[in-house]
Amino acid sequence: MEVKYKNYKNHPWGDDKEWQKYLTNLYPIPDSEKMERFRKKWYKKNIDPAFDITFTPPVKDEKKECSHGMSEQERFKKQFEDKYKAEDPVGVYVAQ
Repeated sequence: MEVKYKNYKNHPWGDDKEWQKYLTNLYPIPDSEKMERFRKKWYKKNIDPAFDITFTPPVKDEKKECSHGMSEQERFKKQFEDKYKAEDPVGVYVAQ
C-alpha cells in the first residue's frame, strides 16, 4: 500500500487538467485537511480504483540521529549548555 500512497503523492496535480477542473468547482474552498480528503477520493475515482483512501503512512521517529550518535535535540542542548557555561564564568547558569 505504501507504493500506491507514494504514487498518489507523486501525482502531477498541477498538470492534471481533470483535477484542476474538479478543483475549480469546489466551493467553498476546503481547508487543507478536507482538501486532502477530496484529493484522495478524486484520485481513487479517476486514477487508481484500488487506492485506499484511509491509508496513512507510518509516522517516522522524529528523533533523528546524527553521524556521531546524538539526536538533533541532544546536540542542540549540548551546544546551548556549552555556550552559556562559557559565557557564565561565575557559575550562575544551572543546567536542567
